[in-house]
Amino acid sequence: MINGKAMGQMIADTMRSSGIEDVLVVGGSPTTAYALGCSYVADLHPGEGPLGGLITAMRAVTAEILCVLPCDVPLVKSTRIQQLVAALADFRINDASVLRSNREHWLCSSWRVSRCLPTLEKRFVDGERAIHRAADSLVIQRVSATDAELININTLQDARGIGPVAEIGD
Repeated sequence: MINGKAMGQMIADTMRSSGIEDVLVVGGSPTTAYALGCSYVADLHPGEGPLGGLITAMRAVTAEILCVLPCDVPLVKSTRIQQLVAALADFRINDASVLRSNREHWLCSSWRVSRCLPTLEKRFVDGERAIHRAADSLVIQRVSATDAELININTLQDARGIGPVAEIGD
């Protein structure tokens, strides 16, 4: 909990406020996903890293554009999500878009499912597990964001840097 709100709720709220109605949680607990008002799908590739989760999400959706946020970047703004989706507006050019500050944040991204899924699945089957290498033949649009927006919260110490923290169950 940061500032009295669960990080997962912060992410789900950001997605919804950007105009995404169906928010999907891949892996983890179905109970938690449902408590956040989200749909849930079991990871088809547990323990195989974020590329497996991305492929799982792509297989689970019916939408042509899949927008992705990880559960540990609670400060990404809804306007950034809208920019990621807008970067895919021209069907002839971009296959995916990714947020970048000092580096690319591959799980803060949007993907044109019909064009990206076959490439990512082939690379996954061939043994690749890094999204950036699996996507190296796709046309990727970079969308600028600040380091502050993309801060990664992995520990209570990280969370304390952005607001009052309470562990779940406190």
